Amino acid sequence: MGKKKKNNKNEQRQVSQPPTDTSETTMPEPSDAINGIELLTEIGNSFQHISTMNYALPSPQRPLALIGWGAMPEQHALKMNYDTNLARLCKSVGIDGYNYMAFPMGGLGRAAFKLAEDSLDLPPISIPDAQFDQYLWQTYIIGTVSPWIDTDNPNPVLAKVSLDALREELDHALYLGVRNVVIPLRRVKSPNLMKLLNHYLWVRTAKFTISLVMPTRQDEFEDLTDLEDEDIFNIWVSIRRGLRNYTSERLTVGLRLTEAEMDDEFLIPEKYDRWHGEPLFLFILSTDSFVFSPSPPSLNSKMVEMVPAHRKIVFDLAISLENQRFLVMPKGQMWPIQRKQMVEYLTSFLNQKKSPLLPSQNDDRILTDVLLLPMETVWRDLSAADYDGLESDITKYQHYSEAIGYMIGNEIDLKNGLVIYILGAGRGGLVGPCLEIVKARFPHLHKIVRLIAVEKNPSACISLRYKNNTLWHGKLTIIEGDMRFVLKNPDLPKANLIISELLGSFGDNELAPECLRGAESICTPSTQFIPYQYSSLLSPICSHRATDQLRDSFVSVYDSERAINVRFNREAGKFIYSRPKHWTDHLYVSLLNRYHEAARPQEVSQFKYSHEDQNFERHVKLSYTIKHACEITGFLGHFVAVLASDIYIANSTRYPGGLSTCLKSWFPCYLPLREEIRVKGDSELILYFWRKCCDDGAWYEWKVTYTEYGTDEEKTTPLQNEGAESYFMPLRPKEEEIKELF
Repeated sequence: MGKKKKNNKNEQRQVSQPPTDTSETTMPEPSDAINGIELLTEIGNSFQHISTMNYALPSPQRPLALIGWGAMPEQHALKMNYDTNLARLCKSVGIDGYNYMAFPMGGLGRAAFKLAEDSLDLPPISIPDAQFDQYLWQTYIIGTVSPWIDTDNPNPVLAKVSLDALREELDHALYLGVRNVVIPLRRVKSPNLMKLLNHYLWVRTAKFTISLVMPTRQDEFEDLTDLEDEDIFNIWVSIRRGLRNYTSERLTVGLRLTEAEMDDEFLIPEKYDRWHGEPLFLFILSTDSFVFSPSPPSLNSKMVEMVPAHRKIVFDLAISLENQRFLVMPKGQMWPIQRKQMVEYLTSFLNQKKSPLLPSQNDDRILTDVLLLPMETVWRDLSAADYDGLESDITKYQHYSEAIGYMIGNEIDLKNGLVIYILGAGRGGLVGPCLEIVKARFPHLHKIVRLIAVEKNPSACISLRYKNNTLWHGKLTIIEGDMRFVLKNPDLPKANLIISELLGSFGDNELAPECLRGAESICTPSTQFIPYQYSSLLSPICSHRATDQLRDSFVSVYDSERAINVRFNREAGKFIYSRPKHWTDHLYVSLLNRYHEAARPQEVSQFKYSHEDQNFERHVKLSYTIKHACEITGFLGHFVAVLASDIYIANSTRYPGGLSTCLKSWFPCYLPLREEIRVKGDSELILYFWRKCCDDGAWYEWKVTYTEYGTDEEKTTPLQNEGAESYFMPLRPKEEEIKELF
C-alpha cells in the first residue's frame, strides 16, 4: 500500500480497509488507511454511471438492468466500521459490477442489535453524511431499515421502541438525501406501520420513494392467521388502498423471493401477471435464488444457475428495466468471486429482455406509459414534426403498398383507366407508394392513371405542390380543402380507388366515418376503399402509472381555465371552449408498458367503408370474465384495419409476430374509469359502451357493472362523459360559418 500516511485531523472523510470481510487476511494496519477523498474520485468509475431520474437507451458500455448489493451485518465484520467507511465498500461492490448498494440507514452496528424486552438500549445512528458528496447518496445508495424493527409487535413496549427507531431512521434517510428506502412488511395487520407511512407520504412529504417489500410466501408473515385477503397480491392492494393510493413516485412495492418454494400465485403466470399493473419497483434475491456447487461459503463454490422459478418470475415481471431494481441480499458471507458471478449472471440474463416497441428509433423511451391527448386531426392541422413521425412508419407503408397492388390487380376494372383519390393526403406519404406500385407492376397504366390528393392543411399543401413539381413530375392533382365540402364538385371524376389513413388510435376517434361520408359524390357501386373496414377493441386493464398521471398531472398542474375541448355554435357562429368536467372521462393515447390485462379484448364497434350513407352511432354490451381478483383502472383500446383481402394493420402487438403493428403512426388508447374498482375473481365485468353523434361531432359514453371483491356486492360505476360533458370529437365547420374565431 506504500508508505504509511499520517492521520489528517482536518480531513472529515476517513475510510479504512477492507472492502469485504474476505480480505481481512491481507488487511493492512489501521495506520495504512487510504484517504477517503482519493476514493471518492474513483467511486463514480467503479459503479455504472446511472441516474435515478432519466435513462437513455441501452448501450454496450452500460447494461440496462440496475443490480445492487445489499449490505447486512452477517456479511461484514463490524470491527471494520463500514458505517463510516462506506466509500471503500461501495468501491469494491462497484468494481464487481453492481450499480448501487443498499445500506441500513441506522448503520450496520445498529442493524446487528437484538431487540428484546430486557434489551432496549438501542445503538445510536452512526452514518455521517460527510463521507459522501450529496449526489453519491442520491445516486448510489438505497436505504434499508434495521431488521429487528417490528412496529406492530404484540408487545406494546417493543412496538413503541420499533416505531420510534423506524421514525429516526427515516428522518436520517431524509437528511442523507437517499432517493429510495426499503421497508419489509413483517405482519399483514400493521396499523402502526401504516400510520407512520401515511405520515411520511402525506404530512412530511418525504422526498424519497418508500418500497414496501412483500414475501412470496404467506407463511413468512408473522401473523398468518385470519387473513382477510386471499393472496399476497390482494394483501398489497389492500395496503395501497389503505394508504389512499399514493402516487407510485413515492410508494412502490417490492418482492422478496423466498428460499422455500413460493406460493402458487408466484408460480402461475396468469396470477402473477397482475403485478404488471402495480408499481413493482424492486426484486430482492438471496443466495438461495442461485445454485452453487459446492454451497457457500466455500471458497471453491461456483455459481451454476439461477433457481428456475425465481428466474422465470423475475424475467416475466421485469418489464421496465429503467425503473426497476434488482437487489442481491445474501444472508451469510459471500466471497467476492461469488458476488461477481451473481451480478454477471443477472446482467446477462436481464439484458436479454426486449425493450418495449418504441414509436421511433430516437430516444423516445420517455413516451412510454405517458398519457397524451389525441391529435384531433379533423379539427387541428398537424405540424411538420407530426408528419415526420407519421411518415417514418415503414410497416404502415409496406402494407399499404401491398394493398394498393392487390386492389389494382384483383378488384378494379381498368377498362376506362384508373382514378385514385388519396383523402387526407398530408405531405404525400401515400403518393409515392401509389406511383411506385403503378409504375413497377402496372406499367401500361402509368400514363393513364389519375392521382388526386385532397388535403385541408394549407401548410401541408405547400409541401404537396413542391413535391409534385420536383419529385412526381406533375402527376398529382391537388385539391385543397375539407373533403366533406370540396368533393361535392360535380366536375370531379369518379373514383376507382379511395385511399386514406384517417384512423385514430381507437379507429373512429378521429371521425373517419363522418369525414369519408363526404366522398359519396365521387363514388360508384364499384369504388374500392383502402382500408375497407376496421374494428375497435377494448380490454379491461390495471395501470396505476396511468392513474397517477390523471390524479396528479391533469387535475392539479393544469389550471381551471385550461380548455382542451371545443364545439362550434352555429347560431352564434363562434367556438365554445371548455375544460373537461372530469379528466377521467376522456380518451387518451399512450404507449402503455406497465399494465395488467385482466381479460382479452373484445370488439366494441366495426365500420365498413362504402359509398352508402349509414348511421355511425353504436351501442354494445360486453361481458369479460375476470379469473383472478384484481383492480381495474380502465380499458386499453386499439384498432384492427383490413386494407385488402388478408392484408391488415393494427396498433397492438398482440397480432402474429407484431408484423402488422404500426405504433409509430398510432399509439394504443386508454379509456379510464373515474375510480379504481376491485373485482372479485371468477366473476363477470360488464361494459356498456356508446358512440353517439350529432351534426357537429361525436362522443363516447361508458360505464361498467361488476362484483366487488370482499363484499360480493354487484355494483355499477357512474355513466362517464354523459352528453359529451368532458370529451367531444368535433367536426370542422365551413369557413363561411365562422363569425368569431377566438
